[in-house]
Amino acid sequence: MPDLIKKKYILLILLIPLILIFFPTLFLGKTLFYRDISIHDYPLNQYIIESYKSGEFPLWNPYLFSGLPQMASLQPAMFYPSILIFLFLPFHIAFSISLIIHYFLSGLGIYLIGRYWSLSKTASLTGGIVFALNGYMFELTSLSYILYAVTWVPYIFLFTNKILDKPAFKDFYLLLLFFALQLSTGRIDYFYFTQIFLWIWIGYRFLNTKDKNDKLQFSINSSFIMIISVISILLLALQIFPSLEFLKTTRRNDSLDLEIATIWSLHPLQLLNMCFSNFFGNLFYTKGISRLISTDRDLTFLIYNLYFGFVPIILSIYSLIRKDRKALFLFFIAIVFTFCSFGKYSPVYEIFFNYFPGFQATRYPAKLFIF
Repeated sequence: MPDLIKKKYILLILLIPLILIFFPTLFLGKTLFYRDISIHDYPLNQYIIESYKSGEFPLWNPYLFSGLPQMASLQPAMFYPSILIFLFLPFHIAFSISLIIHYFLSGLGIYLIGRYWSLSKTASLTGGIVFALNGYMFELTSLSYILYAVTWVPYIFLFTNKILDKPAFKDFYLLLLFFALQLSTGRIDYFYFTQIFLWIWIGYRFLNTKDKNDKLQFSINSSFIMIISVISILLLALQIFPSLEFLKTTRRNDSLDLEIATIWSLHPLQLLNMCFSNFFGNLFYTKGISRLISTDRDLTFLIYNLYFGFVPIILSIYSLIRKDRKALFLFFIAIVFTFCSFGKYSPVYEIFFNYFPGFQATRYPAKLFIF
């Protein structure tokens, strides 16, 4: 694809749509409220921020139940850098700015991957826009710490590839930084899924390395990536380990059975609705064919209002036509994660659940679609 866009406009093209989307909350005094924002993010973030402003560290939250070990709760993430924005700006504005920054960074990360792989600026920016501004990502506005964790996946992927290709010291440090940032969001599950995604890709890269000397160097570089992952966990141990201890006293410590773990599953037919908005009508009301997709009215508006769009599908098909081996394998990974997101409607998730270490502790298959 020829370059139609000058480099100096790249950042503006990514940023301006986000400012327009969040214009009401930035400038008109409106506030976001949908789903977890109002019942979780606002009150708990507010408590943590007020604690910081008063010079206290929010180890213990006395306002929930008979008290709650706030530091061990993982979310809201007390060590995540975006908390600094809330210290200096009104809460609703800081929340919107934090979201804008992460959508912007997620799109920029995909753009940088495209440029690293020698795609044109236009093609790379198109990928960034599709990733950052599609409806599925914007659904994560209501699950902000998932958005924060997903934001760093492109950067983790980019610097993993740099280390595998031609490592430099700065690449090791930056990969460690992005692993740590992802973990500091409190979404350990997304760190885990990102590791699965990475090591599938690393395995593919290894199998496609033919020379014995190159294989040896590749193995060494891969070992460093594993070490960096472990170091990032140790860096966040101050929050992770208390959280694991707290987990032992909660219902989450009980092993999940497959039925409970797959309540939040995407029905395969939902892909049609995700590509063509309201393909089956308004799924908040379970009527007609929509009953094939959901039999639980309470889950309908939480899961089945996702919209992905048809444009990403067209662009994916175009990438297959190009017959680029990297693109083909990435498409294969996307298919694997898509079948995992089907949860109870697909045997793939059950295979992972039963035989893949650590998978039994996860739930909510629909969130795997983000990969």
